[in-house]
Amino acid sequence: MSHLRQRRSQSLLESARVRGAVDLHSAKAVLRDHFEGSFLDGPYFSAARPDFLTLCMHEHTAGFTWGNTAGSLIVEMRTDAEDLTVIWWTPLPPCIGVYIPVFLASGQIPGELQLPAPDALVRPPEEYSQSPFDPASYWWRFQNLLDAVKGDSAGTQFTERQRSVRARFDPLEARWHEAVDELRRVWKSADGAARGHLVDGFRALTAVAVSDAGAVVDAFLLEYEPRGRTESIDPRWAVAERR
Repeated sequence: MSHLRQRRSQSLLESARVRGAVDLHSAKAVLRDHFEGSFLDGPYFSAARPDFLTLCMHEHTAGFTWGNTAGSLIVEMRTDAEDLTVIWWTPLPPCIGVYIPVFLASGQIPGELQLPAPDALVRPPEEYSQSPFDPASYWWRFQNLLDAVKGDSAGTQFTERQRSVRARFDPLEARWHEAVDELRRVWKSADGAARGHLVDGFRALTAVAVSDAGAVVDAFLLEYEPRGRTESIDPRWAVAERR
């Protein structure tokens, strides 16, 4: 079942290489892919009702897919000692998410990104329980966003609402890209003492990104699923369950 996804990712990466380079933007396009622009992207196709496994994974009500993408991450590795390593991360399927910048040099991430916290006690998989919905968790807020975009378990509203989400998130990503490029430029030209002060800027940009993304999620939920701002939309996530 993974063969289709592997070949699709290879094809998209090769197309990006031919066009010039596999960069941040082309990497995002790969991770958000639902076979757009191919013969499988038919007029009745909805990512929320998949007939096959796409790179951006979505749960099917019949249970034959492997759930939703839990999170998506792109790492811009530094090319020399003077450059920065930047992590771009979004929870859940990236087609309805927004990649926020996180810097290794900052040494920390906002607290809401660390929820739900991992269980300190290591147990066999069958003894773990699913963490319940937590409105303070950035990840759980995006789970509610996904459920709101779907509209219902069958995803009948997904196609239209996903466009609305992208219209709100894409400008944020573009703004953060510009801010990261400027921080990278300043970092390369700064000495050791000046770089120490830039660390605060890294942390501030991540915090602003988390806040701005959260505001978009809240606005979308207020429009489509107001209760999702404080409670789980899908009753499956309301309480912890044994797995």
